[in-house]
Amino acid sequence: MSEQVKLENKYVEVDGNGYRLTIDKKRNIYKTEYNYTAYLSSTESPFTANSVFRTSTELQTDLKTWIIKMDELNHSEDVVFDRLHDWDGVIDV
Repeated sequence: MSEQVKLENKYVEVDGNGYRLTIDKKRNIYKTEYNYTAYLSSTESPFTANSVFRTSTELQTDLKTWIIKMDELNHSEDVVFDRLHDWDGVIDV
């Protein structure tokens, strides 16, 4: 599989939480197409994640959403209690 680093150690911040983003372009060994693998690592904890995007268009449209979801996963307890704190206490049934 042929590989090329397209972006390396780009600093990304989500709600004050720092991350490093690296994106590799990899040729699929079984096909003539390329995939993009994004690697995200927290600058504050051992949290790491990666995701494969099938096209550059998918990378462009879905990368930010993926990073936000990974931040929520990394800080899941904080997210839960922030939402509970902001909740008005009403349960509609």
